[in-house]
Amino acid sequence: MIYSVCKTNDMKPGELKEIKVQGKRMVLCCTGESTFSAVSAICPHQAANLVDVKRLDGTIECLPNGQTGFVKCNEIIRCPRHGYEWDVNTGKALFQTDKLNIKSYKLEVEGEDVVIYM
Repeated sequence: MIYSVCKTNDMKPGELKEIKVQGKRMVLCCTGESTFSAVSAICPHQAANLVDVKRLDGTIECLPNGQTGFVKCNEIIRCPRHGYEWDVNTGKALFQTDKLNIKSYKLEVEGEDVVIYM
C-alpha cells in the first residue's frame, strides 16, 4: 500500500519528524531539496527514541587522500543516548556491526507528495 506522509515543502534539509504508518513508528528525514528517507524510530541498542534527535547530521570519514573530512551532510542520524550513527538512506550502521542496522523504508516523491510504500 502507498501512504502520503508529507508535502515536499513541509520540511527543509536536515529536518526530521516522527510519522506513524500502519502502527509503525518511523523518523521521516529530509536529506536535501525534495529528497526524503524514512527509518525506524527506535535504536536497536537500548531502545532510545531516535525522534529525540534535533537535526540530521553528517559524519567524519577517512578520505582517499589520507585526510579526514565531513561527509554525508543531512544523511546521518545519531542516537541521542550513546551516539551510534546510521545512514538514513540505507539504515546501515556506520560502526563495525550489521547487528545494529535499523529498518529503512522505501519513499518516493510523487508531484508535491512524499509517499511511503508498505
